[in-house]
Amino acid sequence: MKRRTNILGFAGAVALAFFALLSTTSCADRREVGDLSNAGGASLETREYYEQALETAKERLSRSPDDLEALSDLSASYNGLGNLAYAERSYQEAREYYEQALEIAKERLSRSPDDPQALRCLSGSYFNLGVLAYAEGSYQEAREYFEQALEIREQLVSRSPDDLETLSDLSGSYNGLGVLANAEGSYQEAREYFEQALETAKERLSRSPDELETLRDLSALYNELGVLAKAEGSYQEAREYYEQALEIREQLVSRSPDDAQALSDLSASYFNLALLAEAEGSYQEAREYYEQALEIAKNLVSRTPDDLETLRNLSASNINLGLLAKTERSYQEAREYYEQALEIREQLVSRTPNDLEALSDLSGSYNNLGALAYAEGSYQEARKYHEQALEIREQLVSRSPDNAQALRELSVSYNNLGAIAYEEGSYQEAREYFEQGLEIREQLVSRSPDDAQALRELSVSYNNLGSIAYEEGSYQEAREYYEQALEIREQLVSRSPDDLEALSDLSFSYQRLGDLAEAEGDQAKVKEYQKKLEELETRGI
Repeated sequence: MKRRTNILGFAGAVALAFFALLSTTSCADRREVGDLSNAGGASLETREYYEQALETAKERLSRSPDDLEALSDLSASYNGLGNLAYAERSYQEAREYYEQALEIAKERLSRSPDDPQALRCLSGSYFNLGVLAYAEGSYQEAREYFEQALEIREQLVSRSPDDLETLSDLSGSYNGLGVLANAEGSYQEAREYFEQALETAKERLSRSPDELETLRDLSALYNELGVLAKAEGSYQEAREYYEQALEIREQLVSRSPDDAQALSDLSASYFNLALLAEAEGSYQEAREYYEQALEIAKNLVSRTPDDLETLRNLSASNINLGLLAKTERSYQEAREYYEQALEIREQLVSRTPNDLEALSDLSGSYNNLGALAYAEGSYQEARKYHEQALEIREQLVSRSPDNAQALRELSVSYNNLGAIAYEEGSYQEAREYFEQGLEIREQLVSRSPDDAQALRELSVSYNNLGSIAYEEGSYQEAREYYEQALEIREQLVSRSPDDLEALSDLSFSYQRLGDLAEAEGDQAKVKEYQKKLEELETRGI
């Protein structure tokens, strides 16, 4: 009997983001830019405001070149226009505005080196450029900008420890570096930054218990620590953090039921609790949370139908309900959800064709439809979808060759096309795809040796190459690959003994090695692996 290979679907985006996505630091009079997460719906009016402010500041400087307040207003206007361009996914335009803001902020500081507001303005420019670099997948550049912002903000807090705005900025810097470390698979570093941000947010809350923005920031940090705990396989810890975030967010929505940002945050909490329940095998609980997230997403899209982020969140809700339906073998229901998500994502790419995130999401939709077709045995249809995903992912890696997520997605496409070739009996083609995937996955594990997801996917590559060798009668080669997969899977189960996916993978490895032993006529080994399988079965696997 054939050793079935692993083909992978892709979830919608996990709700992990910068809680202060872009610095709203004004460089004069502490004016607020506003909440950019919903900038898409009112960007024209806001753009006109910033363009008028920009012209006014330029006119004042032409009359009085030493007017520091006019310089501050000029920098703030460029930052505001950059924020709007960022919200519209016009990253090159955003970079141009941010770099102009940065140059002016540096000039402003050179004229008054000890001015706290000038320092705060400069830190905001560095932070915004860091967020932009992160969005573009340039993690090293993002780290440099974030660290420059952090250095200034720590200095400002040391000078004014009771200033709530500087504490908020500092918390934002810790959060930004935590999100970056998490994306790089450096979970311990991410945890340290998130915990520093959490302590700062709690300090702010102790001084201003009813301040909505502080409560929102605190909920975001609980959410991010939950995402991190889940990635590490600590599901109980993840649930505790998610429920703390949920409690705050339900409170915020009860106070401001029409607040789009509060509703979006609440949807993110439902979304992450659903992902956690699904990982624990609690599919009914997962469905209930996904449906709550979906209802909020639909509500927000009905209110702001052109907003990119609300559309993206709606597509993610559809994807995850589709993945759940596929897990439950409700393939027609899964297809309906996937096709709804695909329609939205094709629309988003047509509006922002250079947006890496939108392209990644579209490739994910093609991938999931391909995985569904594969599950139904429609290999030609599956190949078509996976080749569409591959084309996008090769393009993304060529644009961001060091982006771990882009590399991971590319490895998934190679794996999935290899799985189709394997099922069709094209073993040489399958081997080539699996080896391309393996090369990437070994690279990712070498960069992040403790990343459970990277390790799990590396074990899949070893297992799949073992299956090719088995079918070709190369039993020694098959054993080497299967044992490499087994070593990783035993390690992952020892780290997360209640992780159903890790236990299922381990069971799969025992089955493969048992089949191999039987093919070689080694009955002692067959009994050994059968005993291990029975031990796992007592745990419900």
